[in-house]
Amino acid sequence: MNKRAVGLIVGLLIVIVGFVVVPQMRKSAINVQTKTITVGVILPLTGNLSVLGQNEASLLRASIEVINKYRIDRPPLELRIEDAASDAKKAATVANLFAAQKMPIVMASTTPLAGPIIPICEQNEQVVVIHSMTESLLENTHFAMRIYPGIGDEVRAISGWLETLPEKSSLFALRLDTEWSAKWIEIFSSTVSSVSMHDETYTMADPNIRNALAKLRDSRATHILLLGYGQEYPTLLKQIREAGITLPVIGNIGFVYAGTRESAMKMGDLNLLAGCVFPSLGCDTNSPNYRALQAVYDREGKGSIMEEPGALYFFDSLLLLANAIDDVGVTPDRIRNQIFAKQNPFRGITGQITFSEDGNCRTHLSMAQYDGNGQIIPLPTN
Repeated sequence: MNKRAVGLIVGLLIVIVGFVVVPQMRKSAINVQTKTITVGVILPLTGNLSVLGQNEASLLRASIEVINKYRIDRPPLELRIEDAASDAKKAATVANLFAAQKMPIVMASTTPLAGPIIPICEQNEQVVVIHSMTESLLENTHFAMRIYPGIGDEVRAISGWLETLPEKSSLFALRLDTEWSAKWIEIFSSTVSSVSMHDETYTMADPNIRNALAKLRDSRATHILLLGYGQEYPTLLKQIREAGITLPVIGNIGFVYAGTRESAMKMGDLNLLAGCVFPSLGCDTNSPNYRALQAVYDREGKGSIMEEPGALYFFDSLLLLANAIDDVGVTPDRIRNQIFAKQNPFRGITGQITFSEDGNCRTHLSMAQYDGNGQIIPLPTN
């Protein structure tokens, strides 16, 4: 065989092998060539929601350490945490920065920050995982997921508890003047027809509810309902006590946030929280992941990871994303599809999370109560 023929055969083999091998190389390039996969995180590290954001950042850093430890022969995940200063415009600025850097995955906390972030991520085809209670944020989205208790989860928990009471209930709601709290009232009123509801608003800048309390005296309410972020609740409860009102108080998951208890401690009166009833998440404290996270906190002298139990949804979110990346790579639409198809329902530290096709999820909440020492006590279930 002459050299020309040999050359043609070799060239043909190279072309054939190239068609066979190159797709496999591209598939494995995520594991071999990529040193790290960066997840952008937008949190309220300063501003009026900073207590929540700081605790979430601490939990995220511990989570990434635990998750990377068990991802053998996989590119490690890293976090880029940016401060949105509890401000929607700042959140949008950071989201645009992440988009310019072609970051495939973004995580965000709270409804005010998530609102402007989602459309930016949708436009740039980035997976965006939000920790918000507002299900309506995900309308007409293709890359967004909400991994956090929703308004519907709270309404089911609270209405179920009210049904166990011997007398018909009537609620007087004191709600933070936000879109999500208005949505909360709307959903509750439309789904729980047996309970009447009246609501008044307050702001974080001026949580003065004395005028609302004057209306409360003239009402026939059986319970006071607080709907806010939690850290302002001791201030509201003090005003209620000073007004001589003794109606039982119920509230949303904001009661379990670390900022609520910290505010009461700063006021020197944990007893302000005593008797308040609210939905709480049930964590699997015996799981290896829970113990591994707590070990990181113990090593760093940070106390209990249950100081901010809601932040544990960030661990479950990161674990879901890591599992999906290991299976399908970092292509955004494939990540979301993998989670819905292969990890649904998902059993995490926070319990079972079940996703719907629109990216929302359903979680299980159970009712709890504060004792006089500021400790959360689970209420018995029927």
